[in-house]
Amino acid sequence: MHILIIGNGFDIAHGLPTRYSDFITNVQNDPEFYQYVLRNEASTKLFNRVRQSKIFEYMCSKLCNNNDWIDFENELMEIVDSVCDMPSLFKRYTYRENKSVVSKLLLDSDKIHESSPFIYRILMGIGTLKRYWSNSELLDLEQDIHRQIQDFIDLFKEYILWITQYKLDRINSIKMFQDMKIDYLLSFNYTTTFVKLYNKNQQLIPENICYVHGKIDEQTNTGIVMGIGSDFYDESKHEKYVDFFKFFQCYQYATSNDYLNWIKKYESWDFDGAEGGETDILTDCTVSIYGHSLDPTDRNILKPFLDMDRITINIYYLNKDSKTQLEHNILKILGKDLFTKYMTGAKSKIQFKQIIN
Repeated sequence: MHILIIGNGFDIAHGLPTRYSDFITNVQNDPEFYQYVLRNEASTKLFNRVRQSKIFEYMCSKLCNNNDWIDFENELMEIVDSVCDMPSLFKRYTYRENKSVVSKLLLDSDKIHESSPFIYRILMGIGTLKRYWSNSELLDLEQDIHRQIQDFIDLFKEYILWITQYKLDRINSIKMFQDMKIDYLLSFNYTTTFVKLYNKNQQLIPENICYVHGKIDEQTNTGIVMGIGSDFYDESKHEKYVDFFKFFQCYQYATSNDYLNWIKKYESWDFDGAEGGETDILTDCTVSIYGHSLDPTDRNILKPFLDMDRITINIYYLNKDSKTQLEHNILKILGKDLFTKYMTGAKSKIQFKQIIN
């Protein structure tokens, strides 16, 4: 039994521009992608809204400051956190006007310098600083930011569909995956790269393929899981933005969790009752993880695989730096005790394997 888990590094290894940085750069500069969105009026309007949005402007600035690298999920978490904290920058100001009592929100000019870079950009980027706000104006701003985030995600879906339609046919397969016998595939990617390149004989049946964050192709028009890690959700704070958290997106878009059935099937095998060669067959089970950063935001999906008994887990890494980051992330997922249990000793079940090009 061999389970392959792939992340965005799998698509990148095949030369596909699927990084968030690729997306931002191509929205800025790629005439080919622009011509693609021009074919549809709704897509054109969406493209223009994103290009003119504060969210996109902010992401471009982060990309420029971080050497063409951006962690969208963490940036989104900071944006949502700061928007939810925005009311704390205001204090109530009540006064009499024409025999009536009027109450407004007064922006505390001292606190604005303590706000996040995104909120500072929003509040200071309109020229003269607006000091007095009504409740409805503040609500409109919150809703506008919500729309900008959703537009960003929707245009990313268009971008991945463009890659699927115009880039997949130009890439070459990698020998490592040509030679790999796979029984189950769990993909964190939105593309169907593996299936198109390595499943032409359909040895992998649909029931054994799980797009855990949704997939994007010509036949699919559903939402995708592209948001903030579920562990960061605070119900007392984030309610207005719950639809940008992964656990809610999984519910909202009914993404597949069929991988749990694979684990249950494996755990139901009778290891103790097996005899002779049967024991070797049952214990010859491997989970290979390729191109996934092991980011703790995906802990709820990855940990059940890491906790499986009588199994070998191979984690593929590119270089020394990437291995170090993977080790740090897996420590965050497992905690100190399980990290020590699973990764130390002569027969540790988690092994690191360097990718050889």
